[in-house]
Formats: sequence, structure tokens, C-alpha cells
Amino acid sequence: MQRLLLSLGFFCALQLASPEASARVAQDTRYTKAQTFQSALRFLRIDQGFQITEKDVESGYLLFEYTTTGSDTKSNGSIEVIEKDEGVTLVVQLPQMPEHHERYLADGLLSK
Repeated sequence: MQRLLLSLGFFCALQLASPEASARVAQDTRYTKAQTFQSALRFLRIDQGFQITEKDVESGYLLFEYTTTGSDTKSNGSIEVIEKDEGVTLVVQLPQMPEHHERYLADGLLSK
């Protein structure tokens, strides 16, 4: 539990310290939290080849290193899977990137 709180605190500090706009893309899906989380994990790690830096199934979040095609520059990203009454909301955040990168990831995941 302490590790989770430290990780979340660190991530929040990174978010606040970032001079970039902190856009986010949220999309609803009717799949379960477990299905969406596992799909997001597989999509990021296998399909996109991103390194997962932190994950918590119960809380429904993934932290990862995002790289664009043809670039070695890495930026931090997160995916949250938020359970609702009917389905879940998928939230993709790449604070250092333009919104179309977040949209690309969300659309790619939900098209699977």
C-alpha cells in the first residue's frame, strides 16, 4: 500500500511539475474493468512495445514510457481504467505530447 501511495505521489508530482499542457482523452466502453485493464496492458506492452513502469490491477492504472515512431525521445504516460455503473471509462494521459497522441492510443486500444 505504501508503495502504491509513493508511486501515485511521484506521478502526481511529475504531472504538476510538467510545463506542458496536461490534456487527457477519456472514452467509455462497456467491457469490464478487468477486460479493459488486461487489454490496455497487452496493447501497450505487446502491440506498441512500450515499457510498463508501474501497474496496479486493483486501482486500475498503468504507467508507461511513450516513444514516438522514429524517435528515441521518451515521455511518461498513464492509462486509468475507472469502473462505472455501466462499463468503464478509459483515460489516457501523455502530458508532454499533443492530444492526438493520446487519441491514437485510446482509439487503437478500443478498436481491439
